[in-house]
Amino acid sequence: MVFAEKQPIDLIDSDWIDEYEKEITSIWWQLVRLNTNLFILERIAQFPFELFQPWNTPFWKVTFDNFFEASMMIVWRISIDTHGDVLTIRRFRNNVLRHFRDERLRSEFNKGIKTTDFDGTATRIQDSIQEIRHNYSAHFNRDFNVDRKEIVGKNISVSLQDIRTITDNLNSLIWPS
Repeated sequence: MVFAEKQPIDLIDSDWIDEYEKEITSIWWQLVRLNTNLFILERIAQFPFELFQPWNTPFWKVTFDNFFEASMMIVWRISIDTHGDVLTIRRFRNNVLRHFRDERLRSEFNKGIKTTDFDGTATRIQDSIQEIRHNYSAHFNRDFNVDRKEIVGKNISVSLQDIRTITDNLNSLIWPS
């Protein structure tokens, strides 16, 4: 079955449809912003700035860094955060599965989700995003930023390709092929 051809009302409990619409819309807007950020980041990364060396200003580096940090925060917000009553793609997915009308369709839907390997992809970069978010983006940890004690011996990095990969996986959960 191709779930993209079905309407939510055909698949999930009618008493949960309003909540489904609110949650999917909220996540969708986050993904729109994330995809837009990535579009801009990829254009900046591909631009031949070496042609303009005499006119070297920090504008594009700062622009890139800000879009990148904002993208990491969106990934954190909708796929990694577990604090309190947050709306993440995992929580949304579990709610959808819980409210499926038909067990056979629920099982088929769940198999389709597993083929995206979203959990595996998120887990691979989750630790680095969490370290950066907790120690730099959301909180300015002294040891992490000044003495660098927190990062000695750790591989803490997130690449543009990492953000692209997790974004593609998030997209495939919302817009299945």
